[in-house]
Amino acid sequence: MPRHIGSKITFEELEKKFADLDVPEEQLAFYFEGDPSMSVRLRPGLRPDPKKVIMTENDRRTASRLHETKEEVVEGAMAFDWLNGYLTWRRQKRFLSKPDDGRPMLVFEGDSWFQFPLLLDDIVDVLLDRFGHVGWCMSSAGAELSEMVKGGGEYRGALDRFKDRWKVFLFSGAGNDIVGAKATGDGSVLEDIVAPFEQGKPARDYLKNDAYRRNMEGLRANYELILDDITGHYQGRPILLHGYAHAWPGGFDGDPRRVIYAAQDQWIGRYMRSEKLNIKDHILQHEIVTLMIDDFNDMLKSLCGGNNPRGKYKEAYHVDFRSLLTNVTDWNDELHPTDASFLKIGAAMDDMIRKVLATV
Repeated sequence: MPRHIGSKITFEELEKKFADLDVPEEQLAFYFEGDPSMSVRLRPGLRPDPKKVIMTENDRRTASRLHETKEEVVEGAMAFDWLNGYLTWRRQKRFLSKPDDGRPMLVFEGDSWFQFPLLLDDIVDVLLDRFGHVGWCMSSAGAELSEMVKGGGEYRGALDRFKDRWKVFLFSGAGNDIVGAKATGDGSVLEDIVAPFEQGKPARDYLKNDAYRRNMEGLRANYELILDDITGHYQGRPILLHGYAHAWPGGFDGDPRRVIYAAQDQWIGRYMRSEKLNIKDHILQHEIVTLMIDDFNDMLKSLCGGNNPRGKYKEAYHVDFRSLLTNVTDWNDELHPTDASFLKIGAAMDDMIRKVLATV
C-alpha cells in the first residue's frame, strides 16, 4: 500500500518517486527543506528534509547516476546537483515518452530561469505546461555561461541528436557570471566589477572600470562562441536569447520577500553592503543593477539580427523582459521572478517562439 504523503520515507523511496513521472513536482517538494547555507552560485538552497526522509551515511555518499555520462555524490551541497540532475532527467524522460505529434520541437539550455527546482514554475515549465510546447531541456540552476560553452556545450549533443526535428533553440545564461561567486570562492564577482561607495557618485560611475568592461566583453565573447557554433552548423534555425530583468537587491528595511531557500540578501544585497563596496542605499543598489542589466541587454541586441537591424546574427532574436517586472513584488527573491511573473515572461517567450516559427 502506498504511503501517505505525510509519512516519513527512505531516501531510496524518494528516488523512486523522482523516477516516477506520474508523481508531480509539488509532491516531491514536500520532502525538501530550505537551507540558505547551500545556496551557492545562485542556486536555491534545498536538501532532503531529515524530518521526512531517512538518509543513511551510504545514501549521502553513494554516487547517483543522473545522466548517461554524469554522476554526482549526494553529500552536503552536492545534494543539489543530485536534485538538478533528477529534475533534468524527468523533463527529458517525459519528452522521450511522448510520440512525435508534429509540434515544433524546442531545445533549452540555461540556468535557473529555465530550471528552478521544485518551488517555482520557471520559463520552461510555463512553455511546456501552460502553452503546450514540446522540448528537450538541459538547463541547471547555478549553471555559468562559461561552463555551458565549454567543449562545445552539452547543447550541441542535443542539437545533433535531434537535428532532423528541432526548430528553435532557447538559451538563458550570464546571471551567475555577473553576480555569482568568484572562481576563488571568496566573495562575489560584484565586489570586483562595482566600484566602492563615494558620496554623490552617479550609478553609472560605479561601473566605469576595467574589471566591469572585461566582464561584459567576456560575456559577449562566450555568446559569440555559442552563436558561431550553432549558426555554422544549423544555418537559418532561430535562436532566442533574453537578458533577464531589473532585479532588486534584498535585505533592506521593508523588503517583503521571504523564501526558505535563500537569505533576503543572499546574492546581491550583502555584497553591495560589504566592507569592500559599502553601498548601503538599496535604491542606489537597484540603479546599479539596472544599468548592468541594460548593458547586458544592449550587448545581446547587438548580436540579435533577427529582430534588431544591426544585429550580427540573423538567426538570433532578443526577447526583452525588462518592462514586465517593474516592482520588487514581481520578484520571489533577489534574482528569480515569482510564479506570476514567470507566467508573464513565459507568455512573452511564447509570443516570440510563434513569430520565429513562422519564418522557419
